[in-house]
Amino acid sequence: MDLGKLIPLYLLEKRNIIRLILLTATFALIFINTYQPFGSENWLTQYDSPKYMYFVYSSVLVLFGMLVVTISRVIMYKLHKYKGYTPILGHYLLWILAELFFMSLSFVMFEKLAFDDSRNVIELFKTSAVNTSLVLLLPYSVLWLYFSWSDKKRLIEELKKNQTIENHSSKSQMINFFDNKGEVKFSVKLHDLVYIKGADNYIIVYYKNDDKVSSIMIRYSMKQVEDELSPKGVIRCHRSYIVNTMLVKTFTRSSDGFVISLEAPGDVSVPVSKSYAKDVFELFG
Repeated sequence: MDLGKLIPLYLLEKRNIIRLILLTATFALIFINTYQPFGSENWLTQYDSPKYMYFVYSSVLVLFGMLVVTISRVIMYKLHKYKGYTPILGHYLLWILAELFFMSLSFVMFEKLAFDDSRNVIELFKTSAVNTSLVLLLPYSVLWLYFSWSDKKRLIEELKKNQTIENHSSKSQMINFFDNKGEVKFSVKLHDLVYIKGADNYIIVYYKNDDKVSSIMIRYSMKQVEDELSPKGVIRCHRSYIVNTMLVKTFTRSSDGFVISLEAPGDVSVPVSKSYAKDVFELFG
């Protein structure tokens, strides 16, 4: 455990602090009414009170103790928000110990002032400290795990969302092909570009067109296409072929090397020559 690292920021979020206070208060109330610590089994007999009064007394006790936690967490939140203070793990654990101390002290004061407990303060404080540790540390631990899980879930959802946006952006990106005058001759969405074949001083662009693969011939060099489109996700796999890596489906060994099958209408495949095989396989791991 690295006590010098900063605590996760989700522990300082306002909504999580409110959750922590409310859940801890609920757990404390259930704990006190179930276990009846602090010598509280004598509350009713001492004043001959009806049974429902125990819930009233315990509620006041919880309110007394949770006031300490509330003040503590508000101070921590304000320091973080307005002073930029984010405690390291070691300081955070000391902060929790301080909460335990003052909460135990508040229970001792309640027991002494409200019920005139005959035990000495040290003995009463020890009993209070043990029970306060259960009241605080159990919900603190559970909530820390929950906040961590919730934060990881949020990050995963954000990554998926960003990936979806990125994929959509890539699919929607237009690829432009120019003629020898520098004017746009043909444009196609990157996702619909299947492959490009070189033919002397021309290129033939094969693209998805509804349920078939269509083609168009443009006066352009393979070298120019390779330089311009490589950053967009295409790769040259042969002296005469450039493929869209987004549509690569399988690699099949042939007598001359490998053949790439592409996800497109019909049986579309292109060869991989030995001189380009290394680059292709490095790209696909």
